[in-house]
Amino acid sequence: PNRSVFYEMATSLLGRVCRGLSRGHDRRRPWNSKYGNKQFNKGRGVKATGFNIGKHFKLIPEKVPELIVPDLSGFQLKPYVSLKVPEIVEDPLTSRDLFEMFYASQVESDFNAGRYDTLPPPPPTEGGEGSLDDPSNRVNTQTSIPQT
Repeated sequence: PNRSVFYEMATSLLGRVCRGLSRGHDRRRPWNSKYGNKQFNKGRGVKATGFNIGKHFKLIPEKVPELIVPDLSGFQLKPYVSLKVPEIVEDPLTSRDLFEMFYASQVESDFNAGRYDTLPPPPPTEGGEGSLDDPSNRVNTQTSIPQT
């Protein structure tokens, strides 16, 4: 159903009026320190760096976050990036691209050095189970629609 803007404004206004008429705290109103007891402090989602002992706060140094900022004196770049910079469009990386970037030169140098000549050949299969001639290992490439 397509609701009009007026309907949504009226229902939200009606909901606010009904919420204001209810006595005390109802469950739909946001829970904040106004409605809790004097020990209630919702906080901002930050983890405590210590604990209270009576009226004193015991700080635990291991819980204090450590910010590591590099020395940027003499750094040439500025934090602003202009909107006039041309957009760079690259094709997504494929597994072949990654192989060529990281492993192809090592594999080629090993092949040219003859390191792959010393590997034993795979054992021959004589048409038994697990061979390519076994019909159970063939993949059906024809798509057929089941008859009903």
